[in-house]
Amino acid sequence: MKFYYSGTDKRLGRIPTLNELINKGYDGLILSYQWLSYGENARILKQSIEASSVNKIFLVLDEVHHVSDELSYGQACEIAFPDEIISHRLMTSGTPFRSDGKRILGDWIDYQYDETNNQYIYKPDFFYKLVNALDDKIIPHFSFVTLGGEFSYREGEAIYEGRKFETEENEEDLSKLLNTAIYVGGEWIETAIEWAHQRMRRDRQNGFPECATYIRVPKIETAYKMQKRIYEITNQEALVVVSQDDPSFSSNFKQQGDPSQLIEYFAAETGYSATAWIIGVGMLGEGISIKRLKYRIHATNICARLSFEQDLGRLLRKFPEDNPQPVETLIPSHPYLRVLALDIMNEVSEYFIRESEQKSEDYESESSSSESSENPTSSQFQPISSTGEFDSHIVDGKEVSNRGYPTK
Repeated sequence: MKFYYSGTDKRLGRIPTLNELINKGYDGLILSYQWLSYGENARILKQSIEASSVNKIFLVLDEVHHVSDELSYGQACEIAFPDEIISHRLMTSGTPFRSDGKRILGDWIDYQYDETNNQYIYKPDFFYKLVNALDDKIIPHFSFVTLGGEFSYREGEAIYEGRKFETEENEEDLSKLLNTAIYVGGEWIETAIEWAHQRMRRDRQNGFPECATYIRVPKIETAYKMQKRIYEITNQEALVVVSQDDPSFSSNFKQQGDPSQLIEYFAAETGYSATAWIIGVGMLGEGISIKRLKYRIHATNICARLSFEQDLGRLLRKFPEDNPQPVETLIPSHPYLRVLALDIMNEVSEYFIRESEQKSEDYESESSSSESSENPTSSQFQPISSTGEFDSHIVDGKEVSNRGYPTK
């Protein structure tokens, strides 16, 4: 099928009408939620559809969790695509929920009210879970490694030393430990970088020279500091990819080109000269396919389930296609992150149980959502130092304690 990608046609000074697209042999039109919500675009598109020779249209809304009927994206969709011009709606999402708790197009998606928890629970028509993808062998095996340590920070005149994730219960204190762990100048980050570096060296020796690591950081300024730290530790260059729409973007940040093109170039690199590191803030969160990503470091203070699952999805590509290698994510030993990782692995544990049973047969005849602030809880907070100690390996539906987990 032939699709027209939205945007103003420079010759027309507007987006083509549906009849113009049909006359040029197009079968469909691809729009972004951002474009649709801008100005009068939604109303203009609706009028174009009504004036066309098309009686009904088939509407596909991808990553529909972006679309709340209480916010601009969802309101634009409701304006542009009323019931009378829609034959069918197909709405897809790998993470069909919102961190703000708002409903996704409540009039278009079935919800059931949960009185016990005072929330609405969506009722999809079809589920395709990670366990199904593993069954169908369209994603690689994956696991999590947790990295703890001891953390010291200053708050005002007070200095707190030797704090650990496992001994803290207060959410505010845990947030301070997380922000100390991901402090670019600390030993925790150094240990995490070394962990990925040693693994990529091993993989390159084993015939996978273009394998790469994705590092998620909280701010653009942090991304460039991380780029410098990676070079200091590994003597390797890292690609920083950020969006000008990011709230922390500044004209002081110099990017070497269009971010989408940089991602395409990175994804297409092959051989031993391929860039081994890519650093992102939010732009790599979804809708990006880089098959050669094999490792991920969670160096951000975001603990929301939505963001966590989307970041995991960056690794779930078959590489190489004919012999896909398992992938790993390194996370801080923050209890919320551990719960998220365990929830995911518990979902897929059914696959591992079935796989183990099948191997035996052949021989005989695998939470809650919380989001830390991007800023420390106090303006007087200042990380001082950190160490990195491997805690556990979350794999095959269980968490295996593994102090002294090898970096190689």
